[in-house]
Amino acid sequence: MWLVSSVTSIFKRKPKPTYHQNEVMLTQGRSDGLPNSPREQVNVIAVLLAQEREESWKDASGFFKKNSANIEVLREDNHLEKTYFYLPPFCHAITKDTKNQFNNAVNRVSAETKCLHLMKEAGDVIDVIKYEYQLQRLYDRVTILALLTKNIMLWRDTAFLLAVAINFLVLTTYYQTGSDNPQDAYESDFSGLVLGLGSVLIVFALFIVAYFMIKTAPLLVRQAWEGTTRAKLTLTTIIINCIKSVFYLLSDFYVLYYSVYGLTAIIGLTVTPFFFAFHMFDVLVRFPLLQSVLQSIWIPRKPLLLTFLLYLLLNYVFSLAGYYFFYDEYNGYCSSTWLCFLTAIDKAFKVDGGIGGFLTPNVETSVSRFVFDNLYNLLVMIIMINIVAGMIIDNFGSLREEEKEFRFDVSNICFICGHDRETLEKANDARGGVGGMGFINHIKKRTLSLELLILYCLYSR
Repeated sequence: MWLVSSVTSIFKRKPKPTYHQNEVMLTQGRSDGLPNSPREQVNVIAVLLAQEREESWKDASGFFKKNSANIEVLREDNHLEKTYFYLPPFCHAITKDTKNQFNNAVNRVSAETKCLHLMKEAGDVIDVIKYEYQLQRLYDRVTILALLTKNIMLWRDTAFLLAVAINFLVLTTYYQTGSDNPQDAYESDFSGLVLGLGSVLIVFALFIVAYFMIKTAPLLVRQAWEGTTRAKLTLTTIIINCIKSVFYLLSDFYVLYYSVYGLTAIIGLTVTPFFFAFHMFDVLVRFPLLQSVLQSIWIPRKPLLLTFLLYLLLNYVFSLAGYYFFYDEYNGYCSSTWLCFLTAIDKAFKVDGGIGGFLTPNVETSVSRFVFDNLYNLLVMIIMINIVAGMIIDNFGSLREEEKEFRFDVSNICFICGHDRETLEKANDARGGVGGMGFINHIKKRTLSLELLILYCLYSR
């Protein structure tokens, strides 16, 4: 019984001696040279076991925390219920880009549409995460690769600043030499500096291109070859899948962009530095707002194309009328209907007053010219331009509203359970949680959409 009471007293004793102090107490003798009593030795051993158990518990809890995740579901009785599940090792390779791509592609109309998208994209996202995990293991084994890939944003920023410097020099220092040779027709007093900066830029550019190609291209090629087994492997299927692979690669914006990015860097260094101007378009990748501007033109591409066809039709009608009635007033630019048509398109926006400002005034045709000029200005110069501008502006406004709704949904509504911030805060207060932190903890610490996706994938497979 004395052993039990001694161990119990040691566990309750504070502060506890350190591990090293206990070892010293166990091994050294008393001050009078006699060995420690068995009771004292048992007490020290009990302390050592308790500390070892505490350290083991910390290791075990850390391992559990690292390799598990949990989601919270708000039940009908307004109680939050946790569900824990195992995270495979590849789950730790989820990158910020993968999360952003997944969240940006989700249809956020309702909780049902979110979950449907979650289940639909589960397989593809899992494949991306597994591939990222393989790459990270490769990078960890090669120190130089780990150093380069972890600082990819630094290399991108450096390459962009170099491109800005080169284009600034091209803009401010190049002048005509008067040579008939196109390659010697321009020169700069800082051509050596431009060449040096271009040489450094091409090193960064080729590394950036290689990084994004390794990260993206194999997944696209795998999609092209998906479903092809050894039994089905023939010359025809190989050719078809190779064509599909090229199509998939060229259909991906980032593959196409970085291919041209690397190609223009090589041409800029070997042919002319003017090709480095393409690298300034990196602002489109860096600033999402500029992408919205391009999307506002790309989304209504069909209506814009039809409007452009209507514009060509109106120009064709007016060019026929001009050729028939005002042939002499075109100053020799209407010798055929085709030339008259091209003149109407070319001069409409170059001359004040449209095509009427280009034609020679004639007193004899003043009334007909009044009708012709003003109808052209009204139909082509005013109405058509405003139709195109209206389409672009409306789509840009819609994109901004969608962006606001997206930000509101991310900041105030749970992706999984669909409950809003207010409901989750009330549930958190009901169970005695920290005020104002219920929604934040629910979203950021417990309900992780991609982890739930992994859970769904593991159980469905």
